Amino acid sequence: MDEVDACPVVVVDDHPGARRALAGVVAATPGLRLTASLNSGESAVAHLVVATAPVLVVMDVRMPGLGGAEAAARIADLGRGHVVVLVSADDDVGLLLADRPGVAFVSKSRLTGRRLLEAWHAR
Repeated sequence: MDEVDACPVVVVDDHPGARRALAGVVAATPGLRLTASLNSGESAVAHLVVATAPVLVVMDVRMPGLGGAEAAARIADLGRGHVVVLVSADDDVGLLLADRPGVAFVSKSRLTGRRLLEAWHAR
């Protein structure tokens, strides 16, 4: 797949190390292209307000300020076809988020590029 045709991805996590790890999964996956690395739910929503095409967002659930679940809801409200994959080390959080349209949950311990691509293609 050509880099231009690759799925644009934004990673969002308040911890720099976790953000680098998420970016590493994206970088190692053919078909995905990192377009932004952000540190808060607020910055993710602001970034996506101006996005003109659908974007895959990989975002931590628990962050100070606007957490991942609320940021995902605001991103979905934009109606631009963005797909949000919420990630957390706490697997139980996924049960609370399973029914949101356009939102998927993957445990950080099980996160792979393949799972991200599956979430993107399921949109």
